[in-house]
Amino acid sequence: MQVVTVLLASGVGAGFGATDAILRYIHYADWTGKEESKKDLTDYNNKARLPEVFLLIGVVVSMAATVVSARIRARATNDDLADDF
Repeated sequence: MQVVTVLLASGVGAGFGATDAILRYIHYADWTGKEESKKDLTDYNNKARLPEVFLLIGVVVSMAATVVSARIRARATNDDLADDF
């Protein structure tokens, strides 16, 4: 479960980082006479944020599942020990 969380977190970080770097390049590059291309690229990369948000939600849910799973497992272990006495 923790491996999945790490993979999702890596995807979120890479996605946000790559999108920001590309948008920064688009913003500062010389687009003389190609303003429509600049707008198209900006719009395309702004749409890349939606999957990144879903990955971020996946990270949060995966972390919550890890915590809940650990607590349930610990509670089950304690119940088993209480039954032995």
